[in-house]
Amino acid sequence: MNHTRFSLRRLVPALFLLIIPALTAVPPCLAETEIWAFYRSDIPLYIAVMKQLEAHLKRQLVSCPIEKTSSSFIDSHSPKMAIALGDAGLKRALTMTWNVPILAAFVDELPADTRVVDIDVPQPHQRQIELLMKLRPDLKTIWYPFAGEAFAPTPALTRAAATAGLKLVADRLQDPRVLPRALRVLDNQTTATILPPDPGIMNDAIISPVMLAAFRSQTVVVGFSEGIAKQGAAFAYVLNPHRLVDFLVDHVEAYGDGNRPRGHDIPFDNWDLILNVTILDKLQLSPSAEIRNLATKEL
Repeated sequence: MNHTRFSLRRLVPALFLLIIPALTAVPPCLAETEIWAFYRSDIPLYIAVMKQLEAHLKRQLVSCPIEKTSSSFIDSHSPKMAIALGDAGLKRALTMTWNVPILAAFVDELPADTRVVDIDVPQPHQRQIELLMKLRPDLKTIWYPFAGEAFAPTPALTRAAATAGLKLVADRLQDPRVLPRALRVLDNQTTATILPPDPGIMNDAIISPVMLAAFRSQTVVVGFSEGIAKQGAAFAYVLNPHRLVDFLVDHVEAYGDGNRPRGHDIPFDNWDLILNVTILDKLQLSPSAEIRNLATKEL
């Protein structure tokens, strides 16, 4: 009897060592089809993208909010590939040891890691300037206010302005007290304003005076969101999460079967155009039928 009890005491821990891995192991067929998505769950755009991915991605999507995804899960098994939204999402994705492609979007600084493929989502400056020239052929100057260094004029904006023969005036508005002086550039109707998605200037202390000065001088303001268009911008090229997800899904399908991406920078350029026809009418710049046909939405 004592021999039996002793054997059972030794056998039970051994059984647990066998059972636990069996319970926690991920079936190979499941791991081979998983797409992990790393993101901050407090950013509305990322939440919208995730909802669209869940609805349209044919492969198994594993949501990995960085606040809740443990290192033990990341180390447990390899996905087929990963999606990273934002710098924080990419930083978490890079903790993986698995050699799988990582599609990254909304990233400011790209690492040297060869697994990362950047989905570049720059502001569509060429489209903005082309539409501006159609609305106001006598345009001579682009005013570009910004606050954060990350939103300084890009080479793409500089090239687009130069190609159109326009002067680019960039003002860094770190101190709101410099705004009255900067707004003097809007005294001429041949000037237009392009607003970047810079949180440093997205406040009433800056946006309201810009919109008021532009309306008084009958100059055009170009926005980047429907909200800015409603505040007085003449038009805005807007990032639609649905279109971005279609773009991501195409690349997941292309690379999800083990094919490696060619190159590490894939530009996204599928924007929605929102026209504020009320503002344009007040500026006596009623858009043509050709322009209105390009618009996804009119205000």
